[in-house]
Amino acid sequence: MLFWDRPSEADIYASNTVRCLRKFSMTKTQNLTVRLEKELIKKIEEEAQHDKTDKSAVARKLIAMAIQETQKARALEEYRKGRCTIWKASEKAGIPLREMMELLRRERIPLHLSPDDVDQAWREALGE
Repeated sequence: MLFWDRPSEADIYASNTVRCLRKFSMTKTQNLTVRLEKELIKKIEEEAQHDKTDKSAVARKLIAMAIQETQKARALEEYRKGRCTIWKASEKAGIPLREMMELLRRERIPLHLSPDDVDQAWREALGE
């Protein structure tokens, strides 16, 4: 893979944000009441002003992004400890396999592939 074929961190971040928003905006909404520190509310208000939106939209976006990052961190840790395959880790993180491989590279986590992983890759590639 050539260096220009790899997505930049900004591209990955943008695609994750869009994926998070799609994932969480397609469900029916419910109310959730939380207590936040004044400083955090001020930062949310600043983001809302910057994005020309309301505080609720900013809070939903930030919560979705935080959940996505938490899922990624948990999946990376499970993979690092050998508790799941790279395929399962990418599923748990809610990201494509290619992106999971990029995360592993960035985090300097060695890639350990089993014969089952290779078989699964071929099945995916062939659409079986």
